[in-house]
Amino acid sequence: LSTPTMEQQITVGNGTSASHRLLSDLPSYIFEDLLSPHRAINIQMTSNDLRQQILSKLSLAEGNDKAETVRELLKISDTALMRILDPLLTISECRRLMTRVHGVCAVHPCSALQFSRSTRSSNHNPVGDTGEQQPHSPRQFSAKISTGLSTIDNYLYGGFATGSITEVVGRAGVGKTHLA
Repeated sequence: LSTPTMEQQITVGNGTSASHRLLSDLPSYIFEDLLSPHRAINIQMTSNDLRQQILSKLSLAEGNDKAETVRELLKISDTALMRILDPLLTISECRRLMTRVHGVCAVHPCSALQFSRSTRSSNHNPVGDTGEQQPHSPRQFSAKISTGLSTIDNYLYGGFATGSITEVVGRAGVGKTHLA
C-alpha cells in the first residue's frame, strides 16, 4: 500500500470537497490488501472486485446506513459497517477501510511555517507561463515592516521581514499582544 502524496490528498477529481466526494471516485489503492492475509488466501477476489462489491453493498443499504459519499461513510459506526458488509469484511477489515478513507480525505494539519514554505516552493519559479520575468519572490527580496519602536526595529534589523514568520516570545505582561 503506497502513501498518497499531498496533492493526491487534497485534489478531488470533480472539484467538490473531500467529504462530498463519491466513494466510487476513491483511489483503487484503498482497497488493495484490505482483506486479512489468512482470509485473502481463502477468498479468491481481486481488489477491483472487492471494491465493486463494497460500493454496491453500501449504496444498497437502507436508511442512515446508505453511503455513496465519504461523508455518509464516515458517519457509519464500525459495527453498522460490518453488518452492511458482512460476510465480505470482518470488523478489523472494516476499521482498516475507514482508516484508509479517512487518511486520503482528511485535512492534514500543518503549521504556518510549513504552509509558508510550501507556498513559496510552489511559487518559486520566477519565469511565468509566458516566459516573462516575474516580480521578485519573497526569497529574492525581503521588505521590512517597521514596528514603530526603534529599539525593536534595531533588533529585527529594520523591522519584521515580509514573506516570513516572526514569533514573538516572552514572559507574561511584557507587551507581546500590544506589539501584534
